[in-house]
Amino acid sequence: MALHLLVVCTGNVCRSPLAEVVLRSGLQHSGDSGVQVTSAGTGALVGAPMPDEAVELAVKAGGSARLAAQHRARALTPGDLASADLVLTATRQHRADVVAQRPALLRRTFTLREVGRLAPMVSGWVEGHLPEQRLASLVGQLPTARGRWPVTGGEDDLVDPYRQGAAVWRRCEQEALPALAALLDVVAPRS
Repeated sequence: MALHLLVVCTGNVCRSPLAEVVLRSGLQHSGDSGVQVTSAGTGALVGAPMPDEAVELAVKAGGSARLAAQHRARALTPGDLASADLVLTATRQHRADVVAQRPALLRRTFTLREVGRLAPMVSGWVEGHLPEQRLASLVGQLPTARGRWPVTGGEDDLVDPYRQGAAVWRRCEQEALPALAALLDVVAPRS
């Protein structure tokens, strides 16, 4: 059975689909990864596509232009949370919202930037050869890492670029892309 990695933001048009497209594409390079990646929004603009800036950023980060073009925003559901093995959120507030809806996800819900910061620190402890094995192992290591290397302030929040100018999109790129690359380097390292 595939592991389910869920990415959550507000509108499900910029940050969470960007991460979904990049992660799905990166995992596909590993063949049949056994990891299902989806995204949803806490205040989704249901049915809306990704804006051009988000599509361009996803492609720049190695994401599939086809996947980005096919994306349509959808609302976060209790079923999404019930099936999630790991939840990545855009901000600490999204993380709190997820855990409030499903407290059992406390040890499996992290911000994207938090995982990007912690995954390299525990990569030596991650076991397995297949992406789903490595992701399952990483999920087991992350709660301890969060307690060991905590951050204060908004360092783990990803800026919201929706309807913002080029400077905010550049900041989103600088915050999101390294975190996504760090996660993929641990879960699906290229030989």
